[in-house]
Amino acid sequence: MNFKSMSKIKKVLISSVLCGMLFNSYSGMAQGTPEKMHHMQGAFQHESGPQMKRHFKKMAKYLELTEEQKTQMKAIRADAKAQRSEFKESMSGFHQQVKALMQAETFDEQAFSVLQSQYQGNFQHMALIKAKTKHAMFQVLTAEQQEKMQAFKEKRGKRKG
Repeated sequence: MNFKSMSKIKKVLISSVLCGMLFNSYSGMAQGTPEKMHHMQGAFQHESGPQMKRHFKKMAKYLELTEEQKTQMKAIRADAKAQRSEFKESMSGFHQQVKALMQAETFDEQAFSVLQSQYQGNFQHMALIKAKTKHAMFQVLTAEQQEKMQAFKEKRGKRKG
């Protein structure tokens, strides 16, 4: 085998693996069950319901949040939820179109690229909402609580911020 054919094989294998991962991700979202969706942490995927409440209670206890801080954070989360809901229908359309591409006999890279670029503004806006929400919640914390949160994130191997 020459270098060109090996390179093509590598590209096909990488594309196949990425398509498989993408299909698994989007098919999990299409099912709509929280158990299958929980592992996804994309710009438009958020914890909800009992999981979010449990996570918030643990964080509040760990950081020793005051009642006022809890109220402020709940208001920030409610505002973010309202902002994200504007995109719910649009993102549903995106997921349906991706699902159709994944179920096709052959993968159409061009169609996926076009679809991805059509929704790029939504993805950027959703990421902005997420970043602004995290920032606002972090600003509610005292300096000591911020340090404690940063240490916790580092301990768990998460990025700062």
